[in-house]
Amino acid sequence: MAPQWPGYFYSFTLTDAAGKLITVKNKEYKMTIVKPTKGGDVMLDILMCGDSTTLRFYTGGYHGLDDTHKMEIIKLSSKEKMIIEFPSSLSGGKEKYYRNLFAGKLIFKKGTYQIKLPASDSAWDSLPQEHFCPDYGGNDSYWDVSDLQKQ
Repeated sequence: MAPQWPGYFYSFTLTDAAGKLITVKNKEYKMTIVKPTKGGDVMLDILMCGDSTTLRFYTGGYHGLDDTHKMEIIKLSSKEKMIIEFPSSLSGGKEKYYRNLFAGKLIFKKGTYQIKLPASDSAWDSLPQEHFCPDYGGNDSYWDVSDLQKQ
């Protein structure tokens, strides 16, 4: 068995205001990772789940997992830019560990959007769990924070 690489995923779907799906293959938008200014050896990636509709933002490595990381999406026709900020997924609750999180449906809009996380240990402990889109190690568990994402 291979050693586990520390890291976590944020999964979500992204649509435009009309409800049209935005994926990494969509030629109308450009998605890039904003590298942290303080450097480090954190690995960041934008991937698609096997369902071809769900995006995954990956953060991995031995340093920088506690930082907030950013993804920039530019609508090429208008140059409108959305930045999604992904805070560290180190959870509260009885057990504190990096969780894969499901943020639900996000809608492209100009400006900066920060993924919201539970505010208390009890809220972390009561998050529902979804099973889909296995990560590199085959783990398909995502804790659902989608109800917190009110745009």
